[in-house]
Amino acid sequence: MVILAGRTAMARGGGRSQNGAARPARFERFPGGLVVVMLLILCTLVLVGAGGAMLLQVGPAHAARHAADGPRKAMGALAALPAMEFTLADDRRVHTVNLKVTLEFAPGTDAEALQQAIPRVAMAVSGRMIEAQPADLSGGSGTAFVKQQVSIAANRELAPLKVRSVMLQHFLVR
Repeated sequence: MVILAGRTAMARGGGRSQNGAARPARFERFPGGLVVVMLLILCTLVLVGAGGAMLLQVGPAHAARHAADGPRKAMGALAALPAMEFTLADDRRVHTVNLKVTLEFAPGTDAEALQQAIPRVAMAVSGRMIEAQPADLSGGSGTAFVKQQVSIAANRELAPLKVRSVMLQHFLVR
């Protein structure tokens, strides 16, 4: 049994040295070795995480800086339509729609000619909106519907000119 115990001690790294003293096991010789290795791994992970965080913070700032330097869409001529109010009815009740719209045209468009055409455009928008159903104006698609109707009416009235964008200043359905 003694021999068997000696062999297992030798297999684990223990045993006797040349001068006959008992040799400690591998982990007992370097009691802080495992701790040092674990600390090095932990420090490496912290540094990698900090570097990743710095890259994520620098990335959006870098992208925003270049987006600000990029080409911008030049502001075109603006034409504000007068405030409009419509009454729409469905099977159950009457709805009131308040609408204030500004139209944007390409840069260089004659502003004086636009101001003369504004009453015609407002009448055309009123005609299109009165034909709308209250269900068309509900939800997120309601604003898209109104913009589309205003754009169609304005493009028809101002035939050679094209509406670049429709901006809803005030849109309320009651």
